[in-house]
Amino acid sequence: MSQLGYRLHQMVNDTHRESSFSTRATRSKVLNLAAKQLLKNGYRLRDPSGLKTKHVNYLVHRWQDEGLAAKTI
Repeated sequence: MSQLGYRLHQMVNDTHRESSFSTRATRSKVLNLAAKQLLKNGYRLRDPSGLKTKHVNYLVHRWQDEGLAAKTI
């Protein structure tokens, strides 16, 4: 797990205690996947506060290229 993925995982588990375990686990998996995809493309983020519009745009374009539906994204 990348440092960004780890910090996102901590954020999900620390700040969203009212959510069920399975909801938090699913959120953590999706965020970790996004962190891995950013790292693979060369974005070396360490903290969620470093996420910018260009990172989100990259992920959205990548997911659209993979054929994911708008509802899924």
